[in-house]
Amino acid sequence: MRPYGSPLRATSRSGGLMTPPPQQQQAAAPPAASSGVQVMIRVRPPLTRELMYDSGVDARPPHDIKVFNAAQEFSGRYHHVFGEQAGQAEVYERVRDCVPLALDGYNSTIFAYGQTGTGKTYTMMGDDSAAGAGPGPGTDSPGRSPAGGRGGPGLIPRAVRELFREAKAKQDAEGAAIQARRAAGR
Repeated sequence: MRPYGSPLRATSRSGGLMTPPPQQQQAAAPPAASSGVQVMIRVRPPLTRELMYDSGVDARPPHDIKVFNAAQEFSGRYHHVFGEQAGQAEVYERVRDCVPLALDGYNSTIFAYGQTGTGKTYTMMGDDSAAGAGPGPGTDSPGRSPAGGRGGPGLIPRAVRELFREAKAKQDAEGAAIQARRAAGR
């Protein structure tokens, strides 16, 4: 596997190296989480129409992933890789540290990036059963979801609930109101 931040390496399906730089031939430890920026990958189950192709994704949690087709494969190492069976609660637990940081005045961002149909909206918002109040953070509601029934609210509803709960707890403990202010010039 490659160290985080270095280019992907290409190998043939038979495993022969095509053009790897020498430093990529050794497996590296996952990148340190203290860098401030973390890259995590979530793999959704294949769609029925994708099963007919000689290609796929091999998630190797907790840090490695391989994407392949009949001619080549690409391997990568990331801060965390979630396999097809990862539920919404499991994903949220990995990013939930952003909520208290935001309350302490730090900028905190979580965003989803990828091709159309890869599960960005599902990860961020949740499945159809997540509409309305739904269960709180740390719970998965049963029902239809790309992760085999491990759906429920996505990252945004869970983070908003936790943000308000933490803000209320801080307000009760410190006796001061927490206010959102608009930045000057906006």
